[in-house]
Amino acid sequence: AYGSETEAVEPSVKETGTKPPAAVVRVADFAPLPGGQAMPPSKIDRFTDNLYEKIDGKEGMFRAFHFVELRFGQYTHAQTQESFDVYIYDMGEPVNAFGIYMGERSPTAQAWSLGRDAYVSGTSAYLCKDKYYVNVLGPPDGGGDKLEVSKAIATAVAATIPDTDKPFWVEQYLPAVGRVPNSLKYEATSGLGYDFVKKMFRIEYEVEGKTFQFFVVRAEEAAAAGALFDKFAEATAKYDKVVSKETDGQGQRLVGESLGVFSVAFTKGVFFGGVTECEDQALAVKQAEAFRAGLPDKAEGGTEPPPKSVSSPTDEEQG
Repeated sequence: AYGSETEAVEPSVKETGTKPPAAVVRVADFAPLPGGQAMPPSKIDRFTDNLYEKIDGKEGMFRAFHFVELRFGQYTHAQTQESFDVYIYDMGEPVNAFGIYMGERSPTAQAWSLGRDAYVSGTSAYLCKDKYYVNVLGPPDGGGDKLEVSKAIATAVAATIPDTDKPFWVEQYLPAVGRVPNSLKYEATSGLGYDFVKKMFRIEYEVEGKTFQFFVVRAEEAAAAGALFDKFAEATAKYDKVVSKETDGQGQRLVGESLGVFSVAFTKGVFFGGVTECEDQALAVKQAEAFRAGLPDKAEGGTEPPPKSVSSPTDEEQG
């Protein structure tokens, strides 16, 4: 479907002596609230090619994560008749939903436990679960009671989404020491600011009072990881400064510098990764080597998680 469509919503079936027809079960649906604090939408609008009509100014960011469809509806508060705007974004894959969710999430947002990850801000609630990114925007002038209604709506919507979330493949390889909470990001496109870097994870760390980021891509095959490294080396030589470049027993390694900030890139099998945004060259090299050592010598390429995927304690604390 293209453009905006309005979806008819079936009226609720009144109690009668006859058995009502079976309800249509939808995934990521605007479900009724068990407590009845708010009424579900009377109409649902769909947006695909014309997403800009609903979220003008942010469409490009959603497209970068391979947005599929937005379904929008308004719940109505049972007592005050105030509206709660609900946006259900289908992002195609769980990793894309997580990517756009973390792209919009403030590092200092108040964490909440729902789906893969959730948080609240003001009277609004946000979550990602499976391939969906859900926003519930409460009345701007409301208080804690309005936030509770938003959370109830988010919980009802989340209950219609399958509990299929598992840790992403990268999580088992991330060191626990020094990890900055809620800093894992996914960039489906334009990783490190380069259009040739896709499907990249990055995460912030603070060690010895100094900050840096790990980044990693798992390519389809080792040759593809090598090609990424070559392009990165070429870009570093063009725009920044190559401090060193070498080949060792694990693959290739490059140290780059830009205005006193260092980056280290490496290859190991199907992996292209390293450290960036570090002001200490020795620390960048040390951390990159430790990160590379923790990656498996042999791993299958692609984006699906390997059979064993272990989440660090920090991830569990994120909710």
